[in-house]
Amino acid sequence: MFFFGAAASALAAILRAILPESEYFLERRAKEKAAGTAMSSGAKSKIFIREAGRALKLHWVRCVFALCLMSGFNFFSHGSQDVYPSLIKDTKGLSAHIATLCTIIGNVGAVVGGTIAGFVSQYLGRRLTIIVCCLWCVDIVSLNEFFLF
Repeated sequence: MFFFGAAASALAAILRAILPESEYFLERRAKEKAAGTAMSSGAKSKIFIREAGRALKLHWVRCVFALCLMSGFNFFSHGSQDVYPSLIKDTKGLSAHIATLCTIIGNVGAVVGGTIAGFVSQYLGRRLTIIVCCLWCVDIVSLNEFFLF
């Protein structure tokens, strides 16, 4: 699986190196040079760093919220794919095959649930939908721990 993903990335890099720039890009770059507004990539990087710093100063609360939210999502994904199979094998004494089936069922449920949650978020809003789904997931995992086999 890893090699397939790496091959797709390598293919994209090779295609990018082989294919020429678009006509629009070449025209725009020529106009910038003619007007004298062309900047080096170093100057563009300095502007980006300065603007990113300004955005972080203005919106630091949102950045902390996003960091906590994405950390939580990361814990959910790794907990369901890495920790949960080990948990049910070790604590419940189930075979590796059953643990794999539980993981597959959980991943299919995540895809279906994500689709449903996306639809529901149009009516409840994204934040409330995320909170409700996370709380529901914690409840389901807790119930499975106590009542699985």
